[in-house]
Amino acid sequence: KMNWILSNWSFFQSQGFIQYKAERKGIVVDRVKPNYTSQICHRCGQLGSRLSQGCFSCHCGLSSYSADLNAARNLAPSHVG
Repeated sequence: KMNWILSNWSFFQSQGFIQYKAERKGIVVDRVKPNYTSQICHRCGQLGSRLSQGCFSCHCGLSSYSADLNAARNLAPSHVG
């Protein structure tokens, strides 16, 4: 448990800094559950497969795509504009 706390400390500290700085500027920070965002295809919405840690593939023809970029594209429509 202590290893998990120590390995995630900087992540939580960064979240706190972002929240603090955003509030000072009047920006709303919306926390989103990232569950499956890198595994669900942003084009067709189906569960794809991870070829490796950073590489995503889907049956709809989306091949060898960055899993992080796929996750960002899944999150963007509901939080931009």
